[in-house]
Amino acid sequence: MAYYADQMRKALIGRTGDWLARHSWPYATMFLAFVLSFWAAYQCSHHVLGWGGFSIRFSVNFLAGHFVFVAYLSLWLWTKPSLDQSVLLKGASDAIETQDPWDDEANESRQRIVEETTRSAIRESRGDGVQGLIGLSVLAMIVGTLFVAMHMMWYARWYLGNLLVLGGKVRHRTLQDITAVPWLTAPVRLTVWAAVILLVHYALLGLLLQWAFPAATTVADIVRR
Repeated sequence: MAYYADQMRKALIGRTGDWLARHSWPYATMFLAFVLSFWAAYQCSHHVLGWGGFSIRFSVNFLAGHFVFVAYLSLWLWTKPSLDQSVLLKGASDAIETQDPWDDEANESRQRIVEETTRSAIRESRGDGVQGLIGLSVLAMIVGTLFVAMHMMWYARWYLGNLLVLGGKVRHRTLQDITAVPWLTAPVRLTVWAAVILLVHYALLGLLLQWAFPAATTVADIVRR
């Protein structure tokens, strides 16, 4: 029964993603969400210059951006209508077109990209000693952030379809785990693990920069060096 419910959930997410492609702008929606979050993080960075070292400030900037990201998705989810199977299937193709970012093919493709990028970065940093190691670590942190953003935008139909399912906008008998205030809690559930990973990334990046450039107070100071 659990396997059936899991497969049905995946099918509903795919159908919802297809519905979004026909009736909404999923890629533009996700792109705008990231633009607003990056803008919020940038604006926040101007107000926390005196808040200690890079690690604290990077973490606060990220939390500000993530708050705006979640708030935007919550507002988007709140405006969407309730959908049942008949609505999802109206005008849909026989096969589900929305790609699942966690199927075997997508996982293999993602692994190849990560391995190729890692090998290229290691080759570029060889022979530079500690400075090369620091540069490689910073590059890994930055690329990790960009990778998460590009991944969510590339699979915007699936992520937003999943958001509609988590938010209780899709009606089906197998969907039993709808929480209270779903339009608010669903975006948090959708992004919580990515947010935790990125928060740790930024905290570690800040600590690394503090150790490598103890006299620097802003990123501009490091760039000028």
